[in-house]
Amino acid sequence: MFRRHFHRRVVAYFFVCTIFVMGMVFGSLAVRHVAVEQREELSHYLSSFFQTFDPGTTLSKEALARRSIMDNVVKTVGLMWLLGLSLLGAPLVLVIIFIRGFTFGFTLGFLVQEMFLRGIVVALASILPHNIIILPAIIIAGAAAMGFSWSVLRVLAGNRSINVYQQFLITTSTNLLAAGLLVGAAFIEAYITPVLIDLVNTYLI
Repeated sequence: MFRRHFHRRVVAYFFVCTIFVMGMVFGSLAVRHVAVEQREELSHYLSSFFQTFDPGTTLSKEALARRSIMDNVVKTVGLMWLLGLSLLGAPLVLVIIFIRGFTFGFTLGFLVQEMFLRGIVVALASILPHNIIILPAIIIAGAAAMGFSWSVLRVLAGNRSINVYQQFLITTSTNLLAAGLLVGAAFIEAYITPVLIDLVNTYLI
């Protein structure tokens, strides 16, 4: 059932990935157009962060994990699941995917532009570990939501061969799978990423 689901949603997954990549590209290009005052403010914040960073006191691991779960599971995947249930809300799923791509691209672009090779190392330590799981999970959830909206649209257009109830169960199960991956990523972000940042901060910054 899941294999058929992914096979039938190849176009949706490709489309969502394209929107995400477009967001990344626009985000990385936006770094060049940041005003000088804003760039200096961001650079000052980045420097202050590394100077005062302490994995033991900056944020409790439990609080960091809860915040990550709230942002990624509830506010992102949960919202996309709800939007995917309605045809009018489906385009907003693409907006969320684009914004996540834009944010990711802007962050990477800013680190590399401000810190050059050190920025790449910082990005690998602070952004990559948990986002290896977060980004695919969000793309899977977004594509599942778009696929369900497309199925409903086809049924409304007269295609009676589609079992909407079955599609709803598969879409919901796919989103629950993505949510489970995001919970795992939250613990990586809370317990592993701060240690990597501290190592980079100690030996490189």
